[in-house]
Amino acid sequence: MKNREQIQDELKALGVQLPDSSPPPMEIPEGYFDELPGFLLNEIHQNSFLASLAKQPPFETPPGYFDNFSSSLNEAIRQEAFLDTLPKNTTYEIPANYFDQLPAQISSRLNRVEPAIQTLTFSRRIITRLALAATLLLFMGISLKVFLLPAHTVSATGSAEAKLAGISDEEINHYLIQHQAEIESNLALESIDASDLDVQKLETEILDHTLNSISDEDLLNYTL
Repeated sequence: MKNREQIQDELKALGVQLPDSSPPPMEIPEGYFDELPGFLLNEIHQNSFLASLAKQPPFETPPGYFDNFSSSLNEAIRQEAFLDTLPKNTTYEIPANYFDQLPAQISSRLNRVEPAIQTLTFSRRIITRLALAATLLLFMGISLKVFLLPAHTVSATGSAEAKLAGISDEEINHYLIQHQAEIESNLALESIDASDLDVQKLETEILDHTLNSISDEDLLNYTL
């Protein structure tokens, strides 16, 4: 083997071209002819299956297609000729330097400050004052109307005297001591001449005096 390679090298050095003895690019697989009959039978079976299929073309020509073919072709040509006469202009055009100014326009819209919507809100202190003032005004109005009404006469049926007779002196003294301020206020109101009294002005003065004498801390404690 070694001598053969040496001889080939010497011949190549002398410029003698020898035929290429490399193996062929394709070879018959081992056992090819043993499997060939089965392969042929399989191909025949597939051909017989295809032969059993219906011989129907996949596409069919509609009835009367060729009868109307010439008119359809002429109509298509006329439409194409009409389209050729239309101007070859785009419907919308981009203004000059549009994309150059686009980033600046987007930034200006993003940085635009929306005007703040101002809403009128009442603080908690103002609402508390108004609620307390309305409550005091209602209470004083009812009290003045009750005190300024004509005194009701007690019928002489003896029922009032019978009830008073059942109350001890100690209970009467205790009641007078506990309600001394209210009794004095009632006596003072009874001595006022209702005809010369401006009820609205009096209520306003009492309300102003009451609100001015109440501190903010008392108002908050009252609402809580």
